[in-house]
Amino acid sequence: VGKPGNMTHGGQLHIEVIEARNLTVHDLIGKQDPYVKILLAGTLVGQTKVHESGGTEPVWKETIATEISKDPTSSKLILAVWESDFDSDDDFIGQSEIDLSHVMCTGIHEQWLPIQDSKNCPAGEVHIKLRFKGKGNWKPSAAPGKTKGSAQVRVMSAKQLVKKDEMGKQDPYVKVMIAGRFIGQTKVHVEGGTDPSWHEEFEGDIDPDQKIILEVWESDMLSEDDLIGIVTLFPGKELKNGVHKGTFQVVTEKKEPVGQLSLVTNYTPVGVVAQQMPKLVAPPDVGKRVALASRSDCLSIFGTAFDQMFGMCATPRK
Repeated sequence: VGKPGNMTHGGQLHIEVIEARNLTVHDLIGKQDPYVKILLAGTLVGQTKVHESGGTEPVWKETIATEISKDPTSSKLILAVWESDFDSDDDFIGQSEIDLSHVMCTGIHEQWLPIQDSKNCPAGEVHIKLRFKGKGNWKPSAAPGKTKGSAQVRVMSAKQLVKKDEMGKQDPYVKVMIAGRFIGQTKVHVEGGTDPSWHEEFEGDIDPDQKIILEVWESDMLSEDDLIGIVTLFPGKELKNGVHKGTFQVVTEKKEPVGQLSLVTNYTPVGVVAQQMPKLVAPPDVGKRVALASRSDCLSIFGTAFDQMFGMCATPRK
């Protein structure tokens, strides 16, 4: 087992920028062209190619390697997402800072990172994978100094959801809150009906006395979205240590059953080396899933204009 002292040898960090989702819209004409800048200790160490017409769901699948100093935990890794503009300066979409101490010890870390814009408003998520190889006699170990455990939640599918849409099939999606923080939400499964599927993953830090809440919603383009029900997970109870597959009851606020939610969870307490999640496979009818922003482009455009005019966060849809 590696020791914390092994981190002081430094090493090489490989940063794989895979994709993004639910990016805020900055190009009012056509689809935007996003790319990612990577900064270490304030210095630009690389950037991805521009995904032309990548819109709110760009894909890069690019890896950038950089050397880490002897004291990498004092340096911040920043991923900044930009929108390439041919006729003017590029637009800043949002960024996220990453604590390197975890990957410096475990050797590998994969996560959907929530990003925020210059006004600290949610601006989407970026999927990254970090790999670290230390120098000398470095070996993977549990990250020292962590005060919280971590949880990965893979939202797979639902069954027998109560129908909320009076006309046609409903369009369900799931919001994920970990330890009281909104982490993100799945895409909408258009006409997913009572048995939708998503195959999307979320991650966050959590204490043993905190909880994970998953809210299942029905997307409505003409009015406010409808809450179908919730699933609550507690570490050590519903959220077991390590990787587990399970089906959980979706209930209303009155604890009435309204369906079932299938999940893959991976809870890692403090001081324990994380298990690897199985490979994520896309659902067979992936084309039926759209980000909420994609279904409400007009709202996104007006929201962006409102934000620029008044310096405020545009009001998100429920």
